[in-house]
Amino acid sequence: MWESILFPLILSLALFWAFSLVWKYFFSSVTVYEYETVLMYKKGHFTEKLKTGMHRYNKFHTEIFREDNRLRTMITAGQEILTQDHINVKVSFVMSWQLEDFQKAREISRDFYGDLYTQLQMAIRQSLEEFTLDDLLEKKHDASEKVLTLVRPFAEDLGCSVKTVGVRDIMLPAALKRAYSGVIEAKKDAAREMEKARGEQAVLRKLANLSQMVSSNPGLLELRTLQAFSNSDNVSVVLGENALTVPAKKKKA
Repeated sequence: MWESILFPLILSLALFWAFSLVWKYFFSSVTVYEYETVLMYKKGHFTEKLKTGMHRYNKFHTEIFREDNRLRTMITAGQEILTQDHINVKVSFVMSWQLEDFQKAREISRDFYGDLYTQLQMAIRQSLEEFTLDDLLEKKHDASEKVLTLVRPFAEDLGCSVKTVGVRDIMLPAALKRAYSGVIEAKKDAAREMEKARGEQAVLRKLANLSQMVSSNPGLLELRTLQAFSNSDNVSVVLGENALTVPAKKKKA
């Protein structure tokens, strides 16, 4: 009796195990998230853009390509630029961008990320060569806008959208950096001396006003003298023709 039950059970388990192996060998699955694009190709031909969720496919004649659609940041390494006034500087930029059409990007470019990075470097070089060093340091926003104008059309043709472009860092040669530091230090010294001169001028103005007040009201000087020595010990003050006297305070024994 047990043999009649055990044999079919073992056979069922063996068939299930064999079916599982065949399934894993021929088929696979992919999970598509809301923030990504997944393309399916069968025998080299594009078939569909998979929707969010889990999908199963035949591994032997199907290829799956996936890419993230979220906002990304691209940072260029510092590259040497010769400005309009013939000064070599190293400049790095940062760009925020987003993949809009993965199928278009994949069909147009073999490496759309690398092509976009190269185009950004070329746009930086082309734009900054029109700036002098002083303009570049003072008008970073204008330089960023010019780079954005050059790189955005290329990105759109590639299926990407560029959101922002900005100057990340400007590295000056050591000698030029020391020179700019000296200029800034000299400006600070000049501002400090100017502030000191304003302070002295204010003091002189107050003294001149006080002198005019005393000239028109001589009694003010006597009152101020009395006030100054009112709390002093061992001092007698005599003012005016009538010999107004403030006796000295006596110390307690």
